[in-house]
Amino acid sequence: MAFRAGEQHPFSIDLKERLIVLKSMDLGSRKIVGDEIIRQGRSRQMIKTLCGNCGTTKLLHIDNLLKGASSNCPCQRITQYGPKARMLASRFDAIYQRCNNLKNKSYANYGGRGIMCLFERNGFVRYTLRLFKGVELSGLDIDRIDTNGNYEPGNLRLIDREGNLNNKRSTVMVSVYGEVVPSSKAYDRIRAINPDFQLSRGTTAKLARQGVTVEELIRRKPRSKRV
Repeated sequence: MAFRAGEQHPFSIDLKERLIVLKSMDLGSRKIVGDEIIRQGRSRQMIKTLCGNCGTTKLLHIDNLLKGASSNCPCQRITQYGPKARMLASRFDAIYQRCNNLKNKSYANYGGRGIMCLFERNGFVRYTLRLFKGVELSGLDIDRIDTNGNYEPGNLRLIDREGNLNNKRSTVMVSVYGEVVPSSKAYDRIRAINPDFQLSRGTTAKLARQGVTVEELIRRKPRSKRV
């Protein structure tokens, strides 16, 4: 049997006020979903909550929430296993957001293309801890072997940041001295051959994306600074 906030019943005469307090509280990774109060047994008042990290929903006792006894989702507990686990948990949160959050700036290239994350948070951390055991993860990203596939067992690999940048659909590749590189790297390649190159990194990348050749870039002079 369910009651909506504001509807009085024998087991709660201030349900609406309690719900208002709950929605103003910091519930860790959880948030209240809707205004429906669900009665279990003679006096247990439950409410639906959603974990913003792993995406699971769960009914929790209102009294426990008000006491602060049922805030963070169990998916957070994996982080107690050390800094590497915390790093992987953070990587999962980023993956989950771009696959499921329509407001995420990368959603169009992931969830928008039908790419899903088929792990839950703890499972992802445990799986990647085993998969990348003994590997230093700094400077590396977790990528998909099949770039059109899901984040799932058997389709994960490590890739350096530059390599991951090259895989992004928005990255524009340009030719610099016969080498195809991201436009953001054109400046470094040109400077390596021409130390006196005068354009800024940002200007070089912008012009390279527009199709300006290396020879033309070298001939260009930076704009004079305004006095």
